[in-house]
Amino acid sequence: MIAQALEAGSIDVAALDGVFSRELKQKGFTMLAEFSQANIRTIGLGLIAKTSLMRERQDALEEILKGLSESVAFILSQESKPVVLKTSMQHLRISDPATAEEGYQDPVTGLDKKLLPSVEGLRNTQRLLKPRGLLTLLAAAASRN
Repeated sequence: MIAQALEAGSIDVAALDGVFSRELKQKGFTMLAEFSQANIRTIGLGLIAKTSLMRERQDALEEILKGLSESVAFILSQESKPVVLKTSMQHLRISDPATAEEGYQDPVTGLDKKLLPSVEGLRNTQRLLKPRGLLTLLAAAASRN
C-alpha cells in the first residue's frame, strides 16, 4: 500500500486519498496539497484506451462504461454504504470504522455524479500532465485562498 510505503520511508512522496493523507498528517507528515480543498477541477475518474481498441471494440468499451457508471452509482447509494464500508475496510486493511467512514466520505464528496468531465477539468488535467504542471495548479489554487 502506498501510504504504508511512505510511512516506512520506502518512498518520499505520494498522491493519496484524503483519509490516508489526513492520517499521515496526524503522524507528522507534511501535506503538500489537499486537492479536495484546493478547488481545482480535474477529471475525477479516467478511462484511457488505445485508438485501435476504441475503433475495434466499441461493444466492450460500452460495457466497461456501463460497469463504471453502475459502480459509481453503487458507491454513492446510501443502501449499499454498509457493503462499501466493509469492502473498503477489508481491501484497504482499515481496522477502525471511524477511519473507514471518513474514507467513505471522500468519494461521496469527490466523485462527480455525472461521468462527463467539464472543459475546465479537462484543461486542468492536461496542464497537470505537463512538466511542472502540478506546481502551476497548486500555485494558482494557493493564490485564490
